[in-house]
Amino acid sequence: MTKLRYLNFTDILILSFIMFSLAIYDSTNFLLENFISGADVLVSDTIEMDDSGHLRIIAEELFTASLALLYLWYRRFDFSLWQFKISLKDTALAVAMFCICAILMDLFFYIYDVIYPFTQEQDAQENSSLVLQIKTLSILSSLVNGSFEELFFIAICLNVRRENLMRVFIFSLIIRISFHTYQGLYSAVGIGLILGLFYFFIYQKLGYKNLYAFFLSHAIADVFGLGLVNFFYFEFV
Repeated sequence: MTKLRYLNFTDILILSFIMFSLAIYDSTNFLLENFISGADVLVSDTIEMDDSGHLRIIAEELFTASLALLYLWYRRFDFSLWQFKISLKDTALAVAMFCICAILMDLFFYIYDVIYPFTQEQDAQENSSLVLQIKTLSILSSLVNGSFEELFFIAICLNVRRENLMRVFIFSLIIRISFHTYQGLYSAVGIGLILGLFYFFIYQKLGYKNLYAFFLSHAIADVFGLGLVNFFYFEFV
């Protein structure tokens, strides 16, 4: 039997439900709680995660990714279409991709700062959240999360026929934004559009297909945060 090379929109809907329905529910619920309490729903405070939180993310994403892969196996999807190669060149490219996305996110938040200037109290709170605490478990959960998300957005969503590509891509942007709303609406839109549009350009328009670089660059963003200006300014000045 011939293997499936192109997924249809129904496949994308089913896989998005399998992989992100719980995350979208939790994120939306958190956003609504902030709205009801009168908190800022545009940009939320940084959420610190303990070891149990990292373990929960790893377990949930490995489980739901396994379900998604089982669905693709049931559909007889041709997994050989996915390219994954680890090399120093591709690692350097992943770092470069992270830096470009981080700079774009800095510009995105610069616009926000112009429209809604931070007070001194807010600045102090923001500065304190930039203290970098990297643990083995947080790195592992970042690697799992980066691979998990781009497995869907790059490996799955972009394996559709050309006539369905833009519809699926727009849908993927909505999904990417929807489970980041716990960070605030403005932050979620920035993350969704910047990562989504930039990765799409690299993968689809430039034809770079190695999933490793997309997984790793996203993981780096999860470890350090998607921004460079504040990190270097407050950590080293």
